[in-house]
Amino acid sequence: MRLALYAGLLACAALAACTGPTQVRPVAPPEPVVRPVPPPAAAAAAARPCTSCGRVEKIDVVTSTVATKDKAVLGGVVGGVLTRPATTPGATAGTGTRSYRLTIRLDGGRQLLVTQKVISPNLKVGSRVRVEGSRVMLLR
Repeated sequence: MRLALYAGLLACAALAACTGPTQVRPVAPPEPVVRPVPPPAAAAAAARPCTSCGRVEKIDVVTSTVATKDKAVLGGVVGGVLTRPATTPGATAGTGTRSYRLTIRLDGGRQLLVTQKVISPNLKVGSRVRVEGSRVMLLR
């Protein structure tokens, strides 16, 4: 039995010696990993659709008058139509405030009604705007 074991080991050693010298190949350097560069914040924002952007459909000027005595007088001009103020006995002329009621059609189809005290002098019907909270900002 030992003779068979020795003969097997001798055969393995002889086969290993017959294979010849091992060839060593140079290893190429690994290829660089190319990752896409994320776009700048401005380009990423431009790529997203603006959900609060739209066009001005209508601009109404609203004025209200408050009497200087203890009773108020309210009236105004809304969309070019003059309404008669409801006066109270003893009321005197007061101070008026002006605000603008803007009707905005958003790109998604919704319609918003925003009232502001001050608007841009360049804002007109058809202007492209963005609504931020309760403010309308002119674009471009």
